[in-house]
Amino acid sequence: MPVNDSTKQKEHARRLMAIHDQRRVDPVARRDMDVRHEEFKAMTEIFLGRDYEKAKLHAVEGEQIKLRRAQMELYRKYSEKIITAEAYAERLQVAINDAFSACLRILGQADFAKLFGNIDPATLMDPTKFIEAAKKPR
Repeated sequence: MPVNDSTKQKEHARRLMAIHDQRRVDPVARRDMDVRHEEFKAMTEIFLGRDYEKAKLHAVEGEQIKLRRAQMELYRKYSEKIITAEAYAERLQVAINDAFSACLRILGQADFAKLFGNIDPATLMDPTKFIEAAKKPR
């Protein structure tokens, strides 16, 4: 019997809650657990299966890490007034597009859709909202 998307979504939510609950109640887990990795592992096991190609998963996780680092570096530059809000939004959108394009190449269309859905990377960030928020006094 095929597992429907709703069942997978519920299992994913349950696994994420378990990860965060463990960190909340276990001081060792709080110190040692790489939450980002555990969340990625839960997502890939549920949507691609436990036996999915490890090399591909490693490559996709690498792209996600690279994106997160780019985002943090861009935000640092923005917060230190090295770049403008417009430059931050533009460069972040490029980084998002690059990361998702790489993930699509690694996984192929069908597995990319299983893992991320049918998303358009351009819709993950609304640069207009970020720029408007950035113009408000802090």
